[in-house]
Amino acid sequence: MKTYLLGGLISAAIIASPAYLWANEPHSKHLHQSKQSVYANKQLLTLKEAVNKAIENAPSLASNAYAVQSAKASETQAGVLPNPEAYFEAENILGSGAYNDFDSAEYSLGISQKIELGGKRTARKNVAKAQTNKISALSTLEQLKLERDVHVAYANILTEEEGLRLAKSQQDVARKMLKTVSRRVSKAAEADIQKTKAELALSSAKIKVRQSEQRLSIAQKRLANLIGESELLYALDHSHLFDIHKPSPLDDYLAKIDTLPDVAQFQYLEQEKQAELDYELAHKVPDPELSLGVRHFSDSDDNAFMVGVSMPIPIHNQNHGNIAKANAELSKVSSDKNVIKRSLEQEIINQWQSLETAYIESKELRWKLIPSAEKAFKQASSNYERGKFSYLEVLDAQRTLAEVKEQYYQSLKNYHIAQANIERLTSGE
Repeated sequence: MKTYLLGGLISAAIIASPAYLWANEPHSKHLHQSKQSVYANKQLLTLKEAVNKAIENAPSLASNAYAVQSAKASETQAGVLPNPEAYFEAENILGSGAYNDFDSAEYSLGISQKIELGGKRTARKNVAKAQTNKISALSTLEQLKLERDVHVAYANILTEEEGLRLAKSQQDVARKMLKTVSRRVSKAAEADIQKTKAELALSSAKIKVRQSEQRLSIAQKRLANLIGESELLYALDHSHLFDIHKPSPLDDYLAKIDTLPDVAQFQYLEQEKQAELDYELAHKVPDPELSLGVRHFSDSDDNAFMVGVSMPIPIHNQNHGNIAKANAELSKVSSDKNVIKRSLEQEIINQWQSLETAYIESKELRWKLIPSAEKAFKQASSNYERGKFSYLEVLDAQRTLAEVKEQYYQSLKNYHIAQANIERLTSGE
């Protein structure tokens, strides 16, 4: 009779606990609108808002913006024509004899202009343009990485908060169990063993709460740092954690591979190296320099126009070394681009598989394993009440239910991490 009474008290304590209530409430209602949030009474911060804050406050992104501006300025400068040169000459002055003064001087005044041939100016502009695009692609990559980091940090906090709530509910159950067991009148050895087990269960639950609180604190600091604040003063949107969808087909992601920023930066680098090669090839064509001027003859007080053309003769230096170097660099970049494409393709496959696995596991845990664990727990409690099960069997069933829920939260976290990674990899330029 005492055993039945004890079983009834324990079952009542467990069934009345937050953990058990969670198991029997509608999924979305409890989890999306939790009243036990450690962020209660704080302003809500959505994932999108967190991302925007991170972008606004990231010093590296501001630096990248200036780098792009600098590159565009260089691009403008690359298209500028060479300046003309003015010259002045005076001959037959301050010498000896008849040339000891300025009376017999001859003066020349003119202007010269280098004419770039072979497409040098176009190639130079193309180099600068490709450099601008490359820097812009790198800036895009850094922003995408920041968005990924915020997404992961956000999901970590949500997971740790749910884990903390679960740990606290387990602690409450363990405390109620201990009180129930302690109220037993019997001094039998079995009762002492049950009390010891209950005490151990409570101690273990307390440790889990402390560990969960520590992990949550670390996760909070991480997100606060990413959004540019010293501490996290916001509540987070828990509906995001449970907002999962079947992943798009893998081929949809792989089809984008040539347009992705990871590949684009190598494409722009390839364009830069091609333009540099064109520029070096253009230097095989010498640039003539045209001059136009006038000469004044002092002795006759006459003037005459002058026209001149000068051009280097490419005998010794035909720029072969620079051309060979540019060719080698272009080939290397082309090879690196192919390597990064293969690596990116494999990483997309890996992340998609992780995403698909996490999605399936989450559904399996939520709709099959958790209900089964809940059923087993209720049965163990009921059988204990009737004296058919031991206290240890009830404790094991309760522990199994908690572990399954922890696995569920972990699968949700894995889903969001994989989702964040695949979005980082497959976002368009």
